[in-house]
Amino acid sequence: MKRVLVDYQGGICHIVVPGGDEQPEACYVSEEFPVVVGPNASSKWVDAPKEVDQFWRLEKGQWVDRSKQYTDPERARTVAYGSFGSQLDMMYKDMVNGTSKWQEHVAKVKKDIPMDAALLNENRREPIVHSMEQPSWSYLEDDDNVTV
Repeated sequence: MKRVLVDYQGGICHIVVPGGDEQPEACYVSEEFPVVVGPNASSKWVDAPKEVDQFWRLEKGQWVDRSKQYTDPERARTVAYGSFGSQLDMMYKDMVNGTSKWQEHVAKVKKDIPMDAALLNENRREPIVHSMEQPSWSYLEDDDNVTV
């Protein structure tokens, strides 16, 4: 376990490095420092698994690796397909030239951006946005004001 300072939205502000080992990233500190505590606190020191780094987030009491930007797969597909006009133009040219570029384009988009539910659930869920009234740490079991 390690100690991290998270903001109310679940982002990591600082990570304590035991023994003060030097780290190149600015978020690493040698020891905890005091922060405002209580109902209006905007950050809090909490325990985190050892694999957590500055890219992880605390979302509803769960640590989530956010090292890769979340992209809604449906939106990504829409962008990759292109506009209806450009697709119709591709289809027209295929009909005139006897080619299948539009079909190949659609097949590539479907292969590159799968909509299979199992793949979508693999650490690709949309980030949860917390508020000051319901901070990210309020879902932790060891917190004084646990939310169910």
